Amino acid sequence: MQTRKKRIHEAMGMGEKKVLFRIAIAGNPNVGKTSLFNWLTHSNFQVGNWPGVTVEKKTGILNIGQEQYEIIDLPGIYSLSAHSTDERVARDFILQEKEGPDLILNLIDASNLERNLYMTLQLIEMQVPMLIVLSMMDIAENRKITIDQEALSEFLKIPVVCVNPGKKKGLEEIKEQISLSVSKKNIPPLLDYGKELESTAKTIEKLKKESLEKNFHLPQWASLKVLEKDEIVYHFYQQDKEIQAIIDEFEKSTGEESDIYLAEKRYEVIGKIASYSQKKEIENYRSHSEKADKIILHKYFGIPIFVLIMWMMFKIAVDFGGAFIDFFDQFFGTIFTGALGELLSGFPWAKVFFADGIGGGIQTVSTFIPAIFMLFFILSLIEDSGYMTRAAFVIDRFMRLIGLPGKAFMPLLLGFGCTVPAVLATRTLEDQDDRKITIMMNPLISCGARLPVYTLLASIFFPDKMGSITFSLYFTGIVLAVFTGFFFKKIILKKIHLSPFVMELPPYHLPRFGISLKSAWIRTYAFLKRAGLMIILLVIFLQILGNIQWNLDDQKDFESFSKNSLIGAVGTVFTYPLRPLGIQEENWPATVGLFTGLFAKEAIIGTLETSFKAMRKEKNIENPLPFDFKEGVFNAFKTIPKNLIGFYDENGKWQSGLLTRLNFYIPFYDFFSGIKEEPSEFSEREKLKEAFEDKTIHDPEKRKKTSGASAYAYLLFILIYVPCIAVLSTVKKELGTKWMWIQIGYLLTLAYGISALFFQTARWIING
Repeated sequence: MQTRKKRIHEAMGMGEKKVLFRIAIAGNPNVGKTSLFNWLTHSNFQVGNWPGVTVEKKTGILNIGQEQYEIIDLPGIYSLSAHSTDERVARDFILQEKEGPDLILNLIDASNLERNLYMTLQLIEMQVPMLIVLSMMDIAENRKITIDQEALSEFLKIPVVCVNPGKKKGLEEIKEQISLSVSKKNIPPLLDYGKELESTAKTIEKLKKESLEKNFHLPQWASLKVLEKDEIVYHFYQQDKEIQAIIDEFEKSTGEESDIYLAEKRYEVIGKIASYSQKKEIENYRSHSEKADKIILHKYFGIPIFVLIMWMMFKIAVDFGGAFIDFFDQFFGTIFTGALGELLSGFPWAKVFFADGIGGGIQTVSTFIPAIFMLFFILSLIEDSGYMTRAAFVIDRFMRLIGLPGKAFMPLLLGFGCTVPAVLATRTLEDQDDRKITIMMNPLISCGARLPVYTLLASIFFPDKMGSITFSLYFTGIVLAVFTGFFFKKIILKKIHLSPFVMELPPYHLPRFGISLKSAWIRTYAFLKRAGLMIILLVIFLQILGNIQWNLDDQKDFESFSKNSLIGAVGTVFTYPLRPLGIQEENWPATVGLFTGLFAKEAIIGTLETSFKAMRKEKNIENPLPFDFKEGVFNAFKTIPKNLIGFYDENGKWQSGLLTRLNFYIPFYDFFSGIKEEPSEFSEREKLKEAFEDKTIHDPEKRKKTSGASAYAYLLFILIYVPCIAVLSTVKKELGTKWMWIQIGYLLTLAYGISALFFQTARWIING
């Protein structure tokens, strides 16, 4: 490969020139590439996509002295054979003559040397400057495996360093070796695959040198790929009679297919490397992870364990995060709505726009923080422990019952974050029908945007069962997704095709709290950044529409937000078809919320809070409560011990908080237990609960019970009905207009049927 020239890069904001080298991190999945990348770049990186594909591309900057290095985290792959999109992306980047890397950091799992070296040999064949980085040394030690770092370096003629990003060991050594390796441009020599293979490869190279160099710019490497029958390289010469004659002669003399023969030779060399540089005290060592997997991946125990872990995740995230929702709501409400509203009290439209609109939007978005952050934090802990990959295998067994391949699970798993990338991720599925089915299932997997909706409504209607209610919605979505897959696979498309699901299981280890906290914050910040602006704009829009009245003579002031407003009148009309779900005429904000939810599901909360909050102001307009900034902030902080420990309600009855229900020891318990719930004549939460009641039932006690049933039916509808516009446009792009409308029709029918059935059944039980 040609020696790549140094690139000149102008440092951002500094105006000075720095020499920029490009360093790529390459390795198998689950070897610690992301940890090494974050460690080198100090988690200061940019995320994008590789050109033409949806594979994530992460780039960051490493400074060593006066030199600046661009670090690129290549996709985790097992080989460079271009069978998958990830492999193709990594290989194409390395092969670039001008924009390719100056150095490859080949990260190797020391506890599984033989498997990792297969990719190392392929990198050596590409004749690129390399530095081998050994990770997982602690796991290797636990398995009684010793790696002779110097012997490995001597055999391969490549520098070798050991790192442990988790314990911050080896950083200075790897920086030093990066600087030396880049300056020396040391390309490792080719390894001995035997005379017969090498002579055949040279014959192909001489015969087609001009063509190989033109198409792949590395004729020596490309000639090996022809013998390997690589999907891309071999395709160019599959019809070439001269090349075919050479391959036929080679296969006749060796008695094997050329690609199999090459793989065997690689493994022979790997065996020699391992025997030269590796020592195992215990052969066929069974790790603690393998022993644990006997139970966790058990045919019968696997699914219940998965369900239990998911339930615990939502229970902890929603219950603990939910205890802080009131604090964020009142604290940000006091600052951005109350205080700002007081300053602008003499300017009604300015108050509507800035205090109620922008301030109300910020207040609404702030309530998302605790539950979203806690969910991402616990999810990061589970991922870091090594369980999430195993969950894929457990669910794969379950999914195969409906005839879907194991690969389909990964796009569905992405759906818990956002449905748009989940739909795009179905491109990895080779079968078009499998893609269609998986895309039809995707919207039923609750995305992160739905969590704030579930959390807030659960905290109002089911305060003691928030975690269980939220889990039930996620679980219902999974069950309906499986039903949808079965329905479309067996009844609509009537096709049975299964493909194997192959994935490496990383070893279990204790999750790292610091890394998980940082990951949770990055994810939460990204979510708030994406959702925040839309929510604020939506709240402003709703405030303006809410202050436009049908009857101009009836305008009391600019805070009127009743069903006589433009938005209220439109919402009221659409409540009639939703009556079987328990949505009454007075509950028109719930209908409007379904429409705003088409832009973003989290917008439903903005709609409900804005509408009912304004109704509260309208009701209290004759005797408005005076605003007190200090009291507002104090009451906000008071909600934390109240929700965590408990309080005395208006009737003097003790209501236990989260920690006291769990029997936690509480310091200064006597002090906190004196907190009392202040009597309140009206609140938007009370108004919301009242709005969901079935007014056709005359018994007051029974009518109150229907409020929870109607709210849960509403949550079921939100879970199932049409996804946001961004998802629909992505579905249209991937499958076409026809399948987009099929999805809309199917989901609306399913949502209406299940929600109505639930509410009517619950109403019948309540009414006796």
